[in-house]
Amino acid sequence: MYESFYGLSGKPFQLNPDPAFYFGSRGHKRAYAYLQYGLYQSEGFIVITGEIGAGKTTIVRSLFEHIDRDKLVAAQLVSTQLDADDMLRAVGAAFGLPHAYSGHMTYYLWGISQKRGWINGAILLQTFCLFITYSRSAIFVGALTTVVWVGLMWLRERKFPTLFWISAISALLSLGLLYPQIFHRGGIVSYNQVSQSSDTLRMTVQDVGLAMFKAHPFLGVGFNHYMLAFSTFAQGLSATYIHNVYLHLCVEIGLFGTLAFVVFCALILVKGWKKRDQPEVMTCLCIFAGLLLIGMADFYPLCQQEIRLIFFLVAGFIGQRSLTVDGENPRL
Repeated sequence: MYESFYGLSGKPFQLNPDPAFYFGSRGHKRAYAYLQYGLYQSEGFIVITGEIGAGKTTIVRSLFEHIDRDKLVAAQLVSTQLDADDMLRAVGAAFGLPHAYSGHMTYYLWGISQKRGWINGAILLQTFCLFITYSRSAIFVGALTTVVWVGLMWLRERKFPTLFWISAISALLSLGLLYPQIFHRGGIVSYNQVSQSSDTLRMTVQDVGLAMFKAHPFLGVGFNHYMLAFSTFAQGLSATYIHNVYLHLCVEIGLFGTLAFVVFCALILVKGWKKRDQPEVMTCLCIFAGLLLIGMADFYPLCQQEIRLIFFLVAGFIGQRSLTVDGENPRL
């Protein structure tokens, strides 16, 4: 409407800052130059401050469009209101480090490949990368869904796949190499002050989420309105996401919307289970179930766009494969 009436070439009122609309005023040029200098000279922390809507995010996104990708590997974190382990996980996700949801694609390639030597090395590297995220939920769910994947392979082929031993050796090597760091992180091989303080914050935010849900049980506070409503229910506490996707959904879209989501997930799981004899469906089913399990103890399956994309892509693939009959074209 705006484009045709005013003769504009693009939408002028997008919610997300668009670097195409960056205007280099005197102040913006100076901020841009500081950031550019800091990136290329490795100057450490540079803080750019300004009022809401002043163009801080637009400057950053414009800078990202013009940096030399051959010399710099850069990533952007939208929110810093995270505790230490969640911040580390967000950094890992921003730089593309693998989580539990990516491991099974390698397992699928292992299952259909005749030459598996390079894939065995990829599994070892991928497992190590998973461990250096120090994400308790991702590591536990990755282990669980790997066991499920191997079990389904055994039921299909009636033989125990060597992939189990490759995954187990990779996990033991990674654990041995990173044991001091994992022990200090806590929650996997130990439970210490670091993990206790993290869990305390999680429980506090969960209590806030329960209070918000009790105040708006049926329709919620509104989709993507959790952060806006947080300060009303938690005075003096920095806003952060609830480490439970399902409670977060209850807060934002209410009981009715969450039940609809649960029914959708249940239908995908049932359809995937019926087609579990197909390796690609079995792989997507493990990824889908793994993300659902992670959502019980973490928020990033809901709050990170790339993981939401993976979630609905594998759900769509499972749904599409459920329409096929013995490998034929989908039913109409």
